[in-house]
Amino acid sequence: MRKIGEICLMFSLIMGLLGCGPREIMVDFKSGIQRPRIDEINGVIGSYVIKAPQLKASNLYLIGLAVTVSWDCAHDYYEKHPDVAGILPADSYSLF
Repeated sequence: MRKIGEICLMFSLIMGLLGCGPREIMVDFKSGIQRPRIDEINGVIGSYVIKAPQLKASNLYLIGLAVTVSWDCAHDYYEKHPDVAGILPADSYSLF
């Protein structure tokens, strides 16, 4: 029996190659988390910062997803990460 992570990765790869699904997610990192740590967290799943917060009081980042990672898998990853305060769909970014 395959692990859920392997199935998710295979599904994500297929969907990414087909160009399906959103390729961005907004992640609100907890207060005090610095950019090098954010880059390290993102690197685990191959994601990257598209736009960093403009205000020092904000930790809300627009994150680009690797073609091998679906939005759902990224959401699960960030939601469970101890350094993340919250997640929003990327289309909410213009509100901030």
